[in-house]
Amino acid sequence: MHPVQLVFEHLTKVVAHAMGEPSQSEKACTCCGRPASEYGGFAYSIVDHYGVSQLHCPACQSFNVGDKDIMGIERFNRGNQEAPVSHKFGMMSGVGWVFCLETKQSHLLAPPGVAEKIPESTKKLLNLVEITQAGHLPFILELGWPYPLLYISSFGKKTKDLINSLSISHSSSALVCCSDDGIDATNRVFHTIDIEIAVELSKRIAELSKADGTLFNNVITSLANGRMTPSDASAALKDNQTVIDLIRLCPVDPHQRLALLRLVRKL
Repeated sequence: MHPVQLVFEHLTKVVAHAMGEPSQSEKACTCCGRPASEYGGFAYSIVDHYGVSQLHCPACQSFNVGDKDIMGIERFNRGNQEAPVSHKFGMMSGVGWVFCLETKQSHLLAPPGVAEKIPESTKKLLNLVEITQAGHLPFILELGWPYPLLYISSFGKKTKDLINSLSISHSSSALVCCSDDGIDATNRVFHTIDIEIAVELSKRIAELSKADGTLFNNVITSLANGRMTPSDASAALKDNQTVIDLIRLCPVDPHQRLALLRLVRKL
């Protein structure tokens, strides 16, 4: 099963009643790419903001549909109190979701600014946890749910990129952080982390002195950018065991280190 179907069945289907009736189709979905035989043969014909015709299967279309009674009011169009604009899953930057394939448990992870606009009934229905993106990984680690998991770090605003990045994570040492940044074969490694190491790294970085923090950042960045050789790094570190141990927690590949640190700095 394509992961987008899991998201639909366990989350975005909450707006299904507002989607209208799909039409019979024999074509592939232009968003997830699934053939008609896989998504059920009924889809929605739409025209995007650029005037391009699209065909969306129900799962993909659900990201583009809002219902203020279910999703709450994001804003008012041009300040007009009579023209409310509902939240949509395809326009929710900073909002995440975690789903356990074994137990079917899930949590919608929403920052305070979004959570306060969502109706209480929907919060209960979707098991909403009010939490910033910085708290996602420690929260998921604390849950202790069995793998495999599906984790979306941010629904963002580029729905097709998000849907095509959806990947199942099979262990805590290879948690895929899906988002609308997009994931493909060339960059998947930069979006896959060891969640235990990431959380531990975040804690240790927070405990560094200003001098050690500067040294750590300089060595990691310089190695990745080619401004420093491994020998230069050893000389710069000298006998600073605190920073040496911290670097040993990071991936061996210097570019993977940078990618992990970008994520860790959000924690």
